[in-house]
Amino acid sequence: LTQLYLPEVIETLPESMIEGGCRLLEIAIPAAVTEIGNYAFAGCVNVWRMTVEAIIPPMVYENTFDGISRSISVQVPAGSEELYREAEYWREFFVETDAQQSPQKAQKILHEDQILILRNGKVYTTMGQLITTNKQ
Repeated sequence: LTQLYLPEVIETLPESMIEGGCRLLEIAIPAAVTEIGNYAFAGCVNVWRMTVEAIIPPMVYENTFDGISRSISVQVPAGSEELYREAEYWREFFVETDAQQSPQKAQKILHEDQILILRNGKVYTTMGQLITTNKQ
């Protein structure tokens, strides 16, 4: 399982739903979702993109996204980005709408079996660590 697309009618994602889903790369959360359980995506360290279609940020918990890099882009509906940027736990992510995406948006890079994230000319690990080079 590398991509997760859920039925449009689902309203709650249960606790520990995909916990430890280390192969999961992309998550799409439908508009009807109002709550995502604790540890639902904990340990999904390779996720590099999340799309949330809900205008109002779903309720999440402290450990809902444990292990997911906070440097990934979370795509939200236009007009709701401020709600996500102010919401507890959601504000830890880079929140943007499809309209805000540019040619320099986050991209996934596969290098020596490691997934890296490229954003605005900088390279990050999936854990959010900036990779730097020492030029002499």
